[in-house]
Amino acid sequence: MMASPPISVRALATLPSARLACLNVLKLGRITIDRTLDEEGKNKHVDRLVTLRHWAQPLKLDENRLTVHVLEAIDPATAILEFAEVNHADHIIIGARQGSMLRTLLGSVSSKVAAEAGCSVTVARPAPMASDLRGRASEIGKT
Repeated sequence: MMASPPISVRALATLPSARLACLNVLKLGRITIDRTLDEEGKNKHVDRLVTLRHWAQPLKLDENRLTVHVLEAIDPATAILEFAEVNHADHIIIGARQGSMLRTLLGSVSSKVAAEAGCSVTVARPAPMASDLRGRASEIGKT
């Protein structure tokens, strides 16, 4: 079975005049001193910008259709919502991490964005790993 193209590819193909803003938010600590360099001495902002451009490269978008941004915020969801509002976003496509009990209790960035955005929001989940699928199949077989 062939995997379908990522939702961003389908959205951009449907609307040739659409622009894509790739956004990454570096979460700041409320009390801690945040460092701009990672453990290897690389600038976090530059690293994230390069990663975003690398991710978007297969889309082969004209330069005027793609922007990449790295923000810093204590509350990443609020930063995404403000960015979307200021930039008049029509649609937000946001990734969702695998669930955890703590995230379930406290809420997640994607759930806050989906609940509060003034535009359509699509939450994209990562494809399950083959080992996850085997584990689920064996659990189903036990019931």
